[in-house]
Amino acid sequence: MKRIILASLLLLCLTGRTAAQDLDYERVHNLIIERNDAALDTLLTRWYYSGLYPADVLNYHYNELQGMEPWSIYVGKEESDLVGKLILQRVLHVHRDKVLLNLNATYDSTYMATLCQRMEVPVPTESYGDGRFVLMTQWVCEHTGRQVYLSASAMPHLVHPGYLDPASAQAVRIDSVATVLKSHLYNEGLTMHYARVPYNNIVVKCRNLEERYLLDYLRMSFTPPHGREQEGALAFTRSHLAENYRILYEGLLPYYRAHRPERLAWLEQLIRDVLNYRRMQERREREFNQVSRLL
Repeated sequence: MKRIILASLLLLCLTGRTAAQDLDYERVHNLIIERNDAALDTLLTRWYYSGLYPADVLNYHYNELQGMEPWSIYVGKEESDLVGKLILQRVLHVHRDKVLLNLNATYDSTYMATLCQRMEVPVPTESYGDGRFVLMTQWVCEHTGRQVYLSASAMPHLVHPGYLDPASAQAVRIDSVATVLKSHLYNEGLTMHYARVPYNNIVVKCRNLEERYLLDYLRMSFTPPHGREQEGALAFTRSHLAENYRILYEGLLPYYRAHRPERLAWLEQLIRDVLNYRRMQERREREFNQVSRLL
């Protein structure tokens, strides 16, 4: 798998193509709803082999799945949380045991019924509407026998939508469920793991960091995206993803000082790597945008 990922990195550097505007996530959404697997596979394959899908983002998605237990469920808020994982499963044929739940598609009754069957949970009797992310996630966590994971970036979204009146019955319900849900979520590095019984997640973080994650790509340089990523299909920037690594590393510093002093220098070097990576990506994007304005 490491060879496949590094080959993607080389292809990306040679092609220089990471145009976020060419990644039509709405098309992915429609193909999922239409259950057009052949067209979806063709699209994802083209994105991967052309270098359109950023290789460093693909590595991040790989590490998310790599830290999860076999046959578990990943809950994604929208297509941007899942496209990299779909490429890994459908194009590279890795981590195919994981179930990817796209909450943005759960309004479709057929999609919902199919996913509930895979997750071994009953089909909800309501669509959840505005509170889909919180309420559907809680439904799955309560009813499945599988392990459930969310992105480490999901916590800010575990609230009622901002356009709802905070005093409304729906907003109060969403916030109440979110409070219970968050009390069962444990950070394992790049993902949040739902667990009914408390456990030592520090040990799992160390395992993921030392044994499971592929981290070499954080020392590499990439061609920046064309234009401003936040206006394209990639709603998050590379520096944002790198920030999740930094939070993981720095959060483990006290533990390594107290219990793993022989590995402390290694962890500190990882922190320097990710900080240099962020600076490099931000500098290259600024340079690219300056050149773009001259064209």
